[in-house]
Amino acid sequence: MIRAQLSIVIVLILSSFPTWAESDFVWVPEKDSDGRVLQESLHKLQLNTWYEVADTSLVPLQRKLESAMGKRFKTLNHGNGSIRETFSAWVSGDLGDDGKFYIPWGGGHGNTSLNAIWSLDIEHMGGDDTWVIEQLPSDPDRPGFEWSNEYRKSKNFTNYRPALKKPADILPDGMPTSRHQYNGVWFDTKRKTINQSRGHLWSFNTVSKETTGKVWHVKGKNRYPDIYGNLFYNEFHDTVVGHLRYKKYSRHDHIRYDPKTHKVRLQKGVPWSLGGSTCGTRYKDNILYLGYANGSARWAIYDLKKESIKNGKFKGVAFDWKNEMPACVYIPEWDKVLRRMQQPKIQGRWFTFDPNDKTEGRYTPDGKPPPYDRYPGKKVFYYAPWKSVIYITTPKVKSNAVYVMRVG
Repeated sequence: MIRAQLSIVIVLILSSFPTWAESDFVWVPEKDSDGRVLQESLHKLQLNTWYEVADTSLVPLQRKLESAMGKRFKTLNHGNGSIRETFSAWVSGDLGDDGKFYIPWGGGHGNTSLNAIWSLDIEHMGGDDTWVIEQLPSDPDRPGFEWSNEYRKSKNFTNYRPALKKPADILPDGMPTSRHQYNGVWFDTKRKTINQSRGHLWSFNTVSKETTGKVWHVKGKNRYPDIYGNLFYNEFHDTVVGHLRYKKYSRHDHIRYDPKTHKVRLQKGVPWSLGGSTCGTRYKDNILYLGYANGSARWAIYDLKKESIKNGKFKGVAFDWKNEMPACVYIPEWDKVLRRMQQPKIQGRWFTFDPNDKTEGRYTPDGKPPPYDRYPGKKVFYYAPWKSVIYITTPKVKSNAVYVMRVG
């Protein structure tokens, strides 16, 4: 009798707690007559809780590509992957000032040869308007600009074959090849360009839809930066700052690039090699870097106004160079950086970093957190108009690719 009564009490206690089904954390954005997401719909989301955004898969984008090119998708895409690899294979991007997140010339290596520029239209996401083709991929069969058979069968679409000598990242039609690019992508708010650092300094004008390429000049020599990079536009001085690595030039330089003169100046002050494992994010009027050296966790803060760097150590989780392109985003409402690791021993784990007292903490997400997929990098970002964090992840072409967490 006592046992039966106890069971009833336990059931009553458990039933008093709210229960949430996964479907409770799938957000179907409500829109106005122009297809823009309503603020009222956004504000229905619980604070600091992750939601999967319904109808944000890459399937409509693939259909748009097939329709625009006038031929089957598979005849355009060489390599081992699909359109997914243009979003997930060590691929970076940056947020424009027009409500779009741009992903330029993704893919590369053996993943895919599709060298398009895609964007996530945040204000219209959910449905066919979620993804936009900003620049069509090059047509390998365009008369007069056909790709070589060697390149078509290549296992490295980052370099155009047989032209293996520098420059090697230009296709016959003058467009850049698809490429892995880590976090060396930035949006220039003055010139309205999305830019990337690997190989040439390639720029795409988001207004005129034109692509231009320039050779990097550093210390009087032509340089063709490698996959590593973490660059940011500095609106206070109309410059680009961050770090690069050049092939046959082992160290990572912190640079100050002037778009007006196309000159690069090296900057001192970051005491460790900034590699692919480095976390970089805008933090108020600064750039915050988080990395490691000799097994120690390191931080560095670059003041964008003063153009000066401070740095130090902190007690944090140990990782190595395999922690490539971790998620890293400063959240003003938290006054902390949210991180998600890639190194095998801590793969997929979440952490926070407080830039004020330089302390690290663990983070357990609420709601329906984004599924783990490699190399998120800058594809996790803060979107100020919504006071939200947006996370792009593409484990499958047919799966929803966008997650959102409202923080304010």
